[in-house]
Amino acid sequence: MKMIFNPPKHYAYVIKHIMISAYCFLIIGLVGTFFFSDTYKNMIGKIQYGTASWYGNESICWQWEGYTKNGEMFDETKMTCAVINKDLMNRWYKVTNITNGKSVKVWANDTGAFEKLGRIVDLSKAAFAKIANLDEGLVEVKVVDLSK
Repeated sequence: MKMIFNPPKHYAYVIKHIMISAYCFLIIGLVGTFFFSDTYKNMIGKIQYGTASWYGNESICWQWEGYTKNGEMFDETKMTCAVINKDLMNRWYKVTNITNGKSVKVWANDTGAFEKLGRIVDLSKAAFAKIANLDEGLVEVKVVDLSK
């Protein structure tokens, strides 16, 4: 006795509508990301408010051998920072601690994966120490792009 699997005709209808729904969700997600998210493009030439953190020799992974994304050797004693995207690198920023008003001018020579943690900039140890106590770890800042 030979058994043949013959699905009901409505399976094609269900699969078709699942695919249409998936494409709709994809399009809505892409459009929503473009129009409503605070992407790195919004930061170019502008002012942005958010959270800053710091990193130094003891807090970084040396798998990249101590070089930043633009090829410079990382030095925690210099006034540098990591930004969200490489399009924001190789420019100067003024980072101001909103709480105490202290500010520092930093060179963006690196990128970081800290955007998912809600941070907009990652300062070198020395730069962070100019605007806040290192024990704070995170501070609310205003970041101004000085490359206008």
